[in-house]
Amino acid sequence: MQIQLEVFGMLRDRLKDRLPGGRGTIEVSDGASLDQLAKQLEIPIVANCVVMVNGQTERDRSRPLPANAKLTLIPPVAGG
Repeated sequence: MQIQLEVFGMLRDRLKDRLPGGRGTIEVSDGASLDQLAKQLEIPIVANCVVMVNGQTERDRSRPLPANAKLTLIPPVAGG
C-alpha cells in the first residue's frame, strides 16, 4: 500500500534522496505499523517525536497504518 509521508528536521536530512523536499509517496506492506515503517526507512522515531496520521496525533507506534494515509513526522527540536 502507499502512504503520503512528510518529514521535518533531521529526518528530512536523512531521507533527502528518497523524499526530495521532505515529502513524497512511500510503498509499505499492507497493515504496516509506524515502527515497521521506521525500520524500512532506517530512521529513528524517538518517543518525543510528533507523529500525525491523517492530521491526528498518533501515540501508538504499533497500530497499523491505513492505506493512503498522510503521515507527518516531526522530530524534537533542540537548541536556542
